[in-house]
Formats: sequence, C-alpha cells, structure tokens
Amino acid sequence: MMGGVDFLGPSLRSRKRAWALPDWKTAGFAAFGVWLLVVGAHHEPWFDESQAWLLARDSSLYELLAERVRYEGSPGLWHFLLWIGAHSGIPFSNLYLISAACALSGAAIVLWRAPFPAPLRLLLLGSYFFSYQFSVVARSYTLDLALIPALALVFPCRTRKPIIYGLLLGLLANSNAHSFFFASVLGAEWLWSLARAQRINGAAAGLALAFTLGLFALFVAWQPADNAFMNAGIRARSASTAGLLYVNEAFVDRWSFWSADTPSLPARVYGAVGSACLLLPSLLLFRRAGTLPLFIALVMVLTGFSIMVYAMPWHSGILFLAWIFCLWIAWPVLGGFPALGRAVMATLTIVTAIQMVEGVRSGVWDALHSYTGSAQAAKRITDVLTAHPQARIAAAGFMATEVQPYFSHNIFSNFHEGALQPAFVEWKHSDAHIFATLPEAHEAITSRHDLLLMSTAHVDPEALAGFESAAIGRGYRILATCVGNRTWKGYADPNGAGSLIIFISSRLFTAAG
Repeated sequence: MMGGVDFLGPSLRSRKRAWALPDWKTAGFAAFGVWLLVVGAHHEPWFDESQAWLLARDSSLYELLAERVRYEGSPGLWHFLLWIGAHSGIPFSNLYLISAACALSGAAIVLWRAPFPAPLRLLLLGSYFFSYQFSVVARSYTLDLALIPALALVFPCRTRKPIIYGLLLGLLANSNAHSFFFASVLGAEWLWSLARAQRINGAAAGLALAFTLGLFALFVAWQPADNAFMNAGIRARSASTAGLLYVNEAFVDRWSFWSADTPSLPARVYGAVGSACLLLPSLLLFRRAGTLPLFIALVMVLTGFSIMVYAMPWHSGILFLAWIFCLWIAWPVLGGFPALGRAVMATLTIVTAIQMVEGVRSGVWDALHSYTGSAQAAKRITDVLTAHPQARIAAAGFMATEVQPYFSHNIFSNFHEGALQPAFVEWKHSDAHIFATLPEAHEAITSRHDLLLMSTAHVDPEALAGFESAAIGRGYRILATCVGNRTWKGYADPNGAGSLIIFISSRLFTAAG
C-alpha cells in the first residue's frame, strides 16, 4: 500500500492468503495421502494380498467371478478391481495405489461431509484401520473405508434416494464376507423404514438393485464342495475366544497401546474393560437417536459370524467401522444433549487417538522392515535362475507362494504339476499337499530339486531344525533366510508371518556363491 492506495486490491490479497494457507480439510487430505503413498511404497505384500493379485492376473473375468473367487470365501468386487488393474498393465509393485485410492475416497467423505468436529475427523483418519490395516495392506477391506462412510452420508435420505442407497448396499455386499452381513443388516433396516414410510413401491428399483447385487455376491462366494480353505494348518482362532477378541480388537485392544511387546493377558483384560466403558456414552446416544437396535444387530451379526464361521483380528475393523457408522447417523441428536455430546466426543477421541498411535507405529515399522521377506526371496531366486534357467524349484508351505507375483508365471515344479499357469493357490483338496510344509519340504529334497523355498509359518522350531539337518545331509545348504516382520497394532503379528528360507542343492553351490 502506498499513499493510502492498495495496489494489490482486497480480492487479490484474499486469493494470495488462500494459496498460502490451505484449509484444514485440504491439508488433512494431503497429509493422509502422503502417509499412504510413503508407507505403501515401502510395504511388501503378504500372502493374502499376493493371492488376490495372482487370481486377477491369471484369470479371465469369467473364470475369476464364476469359478475361482468362491474358493477364497469372499465375493469378488475387490478381485474385479484388481483384474482391471492387472489387465491394464499396472505392475504388482503398484498394488498399494489401488487400496490407497479407496482409502482416499473414504477420507474425502469423512473430511468434507462427516458430522464430527474437525479434530475428530482428523483423528478418525489416523485410527488404525483407516491409516494402516485397511489402507496400506491392500485387501478387500479397503473398500469398506469408502463404502461405509458413503452409506452413512446417504442414510438420512435412504427412503428418498433408493437407487443410490441400493447401489451402495449392493457394492458393500460384494466387498467381503463380513461386509455382506453388514449390508444385510442395513438392508433389513432399510426395508423396515420403507414400509413404515409407505414407500416400498417407490423404492422398488433401488430394492431390486440391492437384492440383485446381493444375490450376485452369494453366487460368486458360494462355497464349492472341494474347498480346502479351512485346512487345519491355517485355521482361525477357536470359537471360544474369537468373539471376545473380535470385539476387543475393534476398539481398545490393550492398555499398553504404546508398547511394541506382545500384550499380556492382563493388558488385554484392561483393554476389554476400557472398551466396554468407552462404549457406554455411545449406547446412550444410540438409544436417544433410536438407532440402538441397529447397532446391536450389527454387533450381534458380525460377532456371530466371526464366532461360528471365520474371523481373524483384522476383521474387527468392520465392527469399528460399524460403530463409526452408527455414531455418524445418530450425531445430530447430540445438539439437544450437551453433556452426552461431550461424553461421546471424549470417548471417540480416546479410541481414535489410541488407535492412531498403533497405526503410526505399524506404518513406521512396515516402512523400515521387510514385511514378509518375499521381495528379497524373489530377488535371490531370480539371480539363481539367471545363471541356471533350467533349475527346478519347489515350494513348501502355502505362504511360499508370496514370491509368485514377482514372476510372470508359476516357478514351482511341485505346484500345479509345474504348469506355467496359474500361479495362485487354488484351495482345492488336490492342492492340499502344499499346506503340509515339512512333508512337502522332505519330498522336495528327496526328489533332488535344485532350490527349495520353504515358509516357516506354523512350523515348530525344533521340527524346522531337524529338517535343516536332514537337508544338509542330502547335500543342501541355506542360500538365504528372508525374515518376515509382519506387524499388528504396533507389535509382532500374533499369527506369525514366518520367514522364507531358500535351500540350494550342492549342484549349484559354486555358481550361486
């Protein structure tokens, strides 16, 4: 300004300030995106991620959805997205970009449309399942990060916009098995709401769309008779503990949330008690808002499925998102109850802040360590194959197939009878031999394979030491031990990633070095 004259003008000054300081939503979205890209670029996919990619890569679309996905015990929307990516030329190394895109879609809805105060929206993005387990780890659950917030956004107008709501419900049903039941509960509530509003006829198209997509999910996921998925070697936790752990892991899993040590039983008990106490204000809110029956139904159905059928710790993230969904749709009621509002916001702050610590710890650990050892193992095998293209390679343990996406075809001569395609595990009883790790490893050295890639997951250390002695006696030595460092909520994964050990025959000793 000179002589009382503003040469820049007020509009230009306001534009310069806007460019200089982005609003908190844009800044939060950018920070979340940078976090996903940095950690995702360092993340090394583990078996489940690799298996889904191989299914998509090595199948036609018909084979994928009509024949092969059903062996995974899941609907096929995630596999369909991977099929598009793999057949569009996206390399396996960029798998994380697909999950990051889904997570960023959900983040945008949370930041710009969620009813929570700004700090809570940012903390929600930092929570464990948002910031790491469902976003960096590229699996079907990343779809829930986008679809569940979208459903919460549309929920108030579900009777007036049935096509949009029905489409979102149908997509959620096709995401994964746990989300299918989530969508089923929401579908039942929707039908009841339409009946009460006498709008069933007007919503016929939306209902038909949701029902058709739900039937398609059932068709794709219907279990074949020869599925060996629940092989004893990879069975989930027992039913007696699955329900409690499922609920506990969804909120505050332990009081020592900052620690990298495996939680003790007392720490888990304190976490369970803390979770129960922290949920009480939410239950009061749901009662005030009339959504308590919906929340109870979601908890019972999701937990019941986990107990009776199948659940692993990461499935608890669906229950966490169910809680966020119910908070979202009930939030407007808090305007009339200030004390309850403060209590609910305090509990949501505590849960998301604790999970943020766990998410950051997991992401930093992942970026600094080899998650599975598969990339290192693939590189060592490539070096051997470069010098000895005809070398025969065997796999022992289904997690050894984590290396397959790094090659254009199946590299194991004892897998699918050595055929170049497919490279994925089919989960058929005819493939069950690869689950028997030690017997398959002994068979490999007895039949004089040049290389053996062995997964140590679920193998007793004493039995592994015995096999190593037997392999040395037959003229093998260890070429490389590729350590897996899978993490769960900031400590070593209790399910055990194991390591990948490459045994090399004496015939290749000299060349391999």
